[in-house]
Amino acid sequence: MWCATPDSCRSLSGSVLPVAAARVVLPAALQGLDRQQMTAAIKSAPLGRVDRKIARLRYVERLPLPDIAAQTHYSRTAIGYRLKGIEKVFE
Repeated sequence: MWCATPDSCRSLSGSVLPVAAARVVLPAALQGLDRQQMTAAIKSAPLGRVDRKIARLRYVERLPLPDIAAQTHYSRTAIGYRLKGIEKVFE
């Protein structure tokens, strides 16, 4: 077992172990929505395929940045920059 952050641990097979959800601050447009409504809002937003996946992983699945980076093959820093752009779409 190895941990990228204290919030995310992976087993030797690579699957994410449920340690704790990331502390996610939702954009105002997504606050108060349930998972299904949030997913629909992300799908209908003017986002590209990768940004849509990042938004879903962060806001719906509440994954920490290192786990999103691993799933999308982008750096953690790039995920942070993309999330800032995604947040602007939801303002």
